[in-house]
This record gives sequence, structure tokens and C-alpha cells, in this order.
Amino acid sequence: MRITEAVVIDRPLEEVWAAFDNPETLKRWQPTLESFEHMSGEPGQPGAQSRLVYVEGKRTIEMTETVLERGEGYLSGEYLVGGSVSPTVNRVDNVFERLDSSTRWRMVSEFRFSGIERFVMPLMKAMFAKRIRDDMRRFKEVVEA
Repeated sequence: MRITEAVVIDRPLEEVWAAFDNPETLKRWQPTLESFEHMSGEPGQPGAQSRLVYVEGKRTIEMTETVLERGEGYLSGEYLVGGSVSPTVNRVDNVFERLDSSTRWRMVSEFRFSGIERFVMPLMKAMFAKRIRDDMRRFKEVVEA
């Protein structure tokens, strides 16, 4: 399942990138993030791995982030959710583009489900897209504030 969303942020690329690239700002725009723990590799660089824990109501979601690619205004990562029985893999490509004095952030998320989820989750695509838009909107608000 593939979802592409974009938002224009009324700040220069350098300022947007600095905020996005800083793990300390994550909790400000991802309110259900409970913890972010670097595990291995050089932080933010290809091959680096981190553990993220989200608490959403009574549900705790743990995922492992692996940075795949990084360039100027570009960051790609893979997120593994769940164990070996029914894992979900989400590849996220973030692209930041300079627009005069503002920045366009485009996020492409490619979800790969296994088990029963591969049949059920595509029916919930609108919910996933809304979640991504909400996160992007909160990030925009944090950076523009």
C-alpha cells in the first residue's frame, strides 16, 4: 500500500531540515511517541538503527527504524513493526524541496503487510493517510511557530 502526501512549510529549507533531522523535536509533532532510543550506527546516517515506542490509548507499538539513504533534503528509512509472526514493514521517503522562502515536504510511505493484515489494512488506507497528514501538519506548526 503506497501513500504520498505533501505540505508546504513557510520556512527556509535549512530551518525545516534542521528541525526534521533533530530527534529532540520528534515528540513535539508525534504526540504518541513515548521514547526514541538510538541502538547502533552513526545517528541519522545510512545503516543506523533506533527503537521507537508509541503509546496510543491502551496499545503500545514498538518499531525499529533503519536509515536507508540520506542526502541533502532527503531521508529514507525503513520501519519494522511487530515480531517474526506477522511483521509490517514501512519504507518512508522524505523529500524536502526549496520553494523561494518556503519548503515543500513530500512523504512517500510504502507499507508491506504480512499475514491477515495484508488483506485488511489496504481497506484502512484512508486512516493511514489521515495519520500521515496529521503528523505532517503538526510538524509544520512546530517549525512555523
